[in-house]
Amino acid sequence: MAGSALTMDQGMANLLRWLKLPPEEIWAMGTLNPARLLGLDRKGRLEPGADADLVLWNDDRTAARTWVGGHSTYENQDN
Repeated sequence: MAGSALTMDQGMANLLRWLKLPPEEIWAMGTLNPARLLGLDRKGRLEPGADADLVLWNDDRTAARTWVGGHSTYENQDN
């Protein structure tokens, strides 16, 4: 996705549509695996000591709410 106009939600929608894998594996492809590749040990995971940067996705893969460092930074008022 780097250097592309493709957004995270579009990329994830493509992978979910194209691949016959469990959704949790596909989400790991867009979160945990890139963080590991870049050596970002505190990113891409939900566990004590992680950065707590999170996105809650709607079923249509639009962001419902986001948190950065454990603090709410965005909430979609249309939900």
